Amino acid sequence: IKSSSSSENAIEGTEQYRDVAIKVVHPNVRSGIEDDVNILRAIAKILESLPYGYGEKLKWNNVKGMVEEFSNMLKPQLDLRNEANNIQRFNENFSNSKYDVTFPELISE
Repeated sequence: IKSSSSSENAIEGTEQYRDVAIKVVHPNVRSGIEDDVNILRAIAKILESLPYGYGEKLKWNNVKGMVEEFSNMLKPQLDLRNEANNIQRFNENFSNSKYDVTFPELISE
């Protein structure tokens, strides 16, 4: 395994005699992340319900909104097509650069 995160791995391999990295998303990671986000939603709800005015003070911080923002930012990370699009865009944007800038080449299936 070349590199790893909690949701994906990059595995070394070869394709037509070239070294490649194959990125795969772990099985069931989407449902696991949704479970985690639901736990965060429950915690946010509990925090905003705390007695003695603490919950009211936390509502000002919009804890529920922070959880939703986190969820909305996390979901695109699970779709490797977004990363593929970004790799293509970087290659196009820097194709005529006077600097020696290289990005991975995308090999489509």
